[in-house]
Amino acid sequence: MRQIIYLSPKDNIATIREKLEHIQTQEALLVVPPRYPELRNLVNLKLLKRYAEHLAIDLALVVRDAPTRTLAREAGLTLASSVDKGRRIELKSRKKKGQQAAEQGASQPSVAYTPRGQASALQSMPSRLFGLILLLGILGAFTLAFVYFVLPSAAISLTPQAEWLTAEMEMIAIPGLESVDYGRGQIPARTVSVEIEGTANTPATGKRDIPDAHAEGTAVFANKTNSPVTVPRGTIIRTGTGIPIRFYTVTDLELPAERGGHGRVRIIAMEPG
Repeated sequence: MRQIIYLSPKDNIATIREKLEHIQTQEALLVVPPRYPELRNLVNLKLLKRYAEHLAIDLALVVRDAPTRTLAREAGLTLASSVDKGRRIELKSRKKKGQQAAEQGASQPSVAYTPRGQASALQSMPSRLFGLILLLGILGAFTLAFVYFVLPSAAISLTPQAEWLTAEMEMIAIPGLESVDYGRGQIPARTVSVEIEGTANTPATGKRDIPDAHAEGTAVFANKTNSPVTVPRGTIIRTGTGIPIRFYTVTDLELPAERGGHGRVRIIAMEPG
């Protein structure tokens, strides 16, 4: 019977390993949620396969995500597109066990029943068998002598090749934690406070005048009609000579209803200087 393990989007490679350690069967189906980022990593898939082999678990992934399926095939994992198909597939390790059992059954010697009438013929076989064994021993000795003295010899040294695997894991440092919690990704931490004081001086590269206030003044408005005129607050005027400077009126101004009537109003420059 195969145990089905459903992963949640919050599971990481450490929690997957912890779930594999607590299963009660030797076959497991790992149901991967859609767009699960933890197994879109070839290193994590190889670590998962290696850990399942270490626990002697026949593992298959139920996944439909195309990038994950491509990486899982490269890692050598068994795949299924649904849970029903995962229940019906035959895992590789089970095939190997069946083949080993068949080979062991074929290699066991068969016992045949010998009637009493053939006992005399079988009793004469040991002397013939002894002579055949002696002849084979002599031929084997000559063969070993020929190989040792005639054929060339060579010494072969094998150097194992190491393969480095790297994996990324998000860890959270928690003050006061006594030991590392791999399942939750937490490590012990302690708070260190450092006070740093210092001063620095640098010479000035130059100086320049920067305007910090707006110019103020008074403007005179004249009425050129026989009707009253109102000059609203915020009316913009500018100088007519030199560099044009814009001013705006601070208050409303009422001009009398007569030609040539005038009035004064306070103005402020729009730009400092």
